[in-house]
Amino acid sequence: MSERPITYRCEGAGPLDDVYDFDVPGEGNVMWNVTRLTRAALAGEFGQPVANSFDGMPPPNYENLDRAKIDLLKRFPGAALSKPAIAIELPAGGVMTFADGNHRLTALRELGHATYRTYVVPNHSERRFRVTITELP
Repeated sequence: MSERPITYRCEGAGPLDDVYDFDVPGEGNVMWNVTRLTRAALAGEFGQPVANSFDGMPPPNYENLDRAKIDLLKRFPGAALSKPAIAIELPAGGVMTFADGNHRLTALRELGHATYRTYVVPNHSERRFRVTITELP
């Protein structure tokens, strides 16, 4: 006897969208639609990118990064490294996580840059960019 296939419903993202997930304290694993975040950032929804210093930023978590991708960005730094990251703001202020740009930021840091640029997604608007996946009965 074969088992019934499991069916899932994905809301907030399509098959061609990039998605980023992060364990949010008190909420568990949260996913954001990076494709929609990028589109909103480029449309000016989050204002201009903000310049930030790498000082005080924790070291990169290399377990979640692709070394080959970082090395490629460092070898051909051009336009890819000038693209601002996208950060999600904490409820109390400050940056919670980078939804896009972790490899670029690590490459910039390893190349000796002192600063980076990021769009900051205000906490009050990040929920509309969330992605949910539920199992259907």
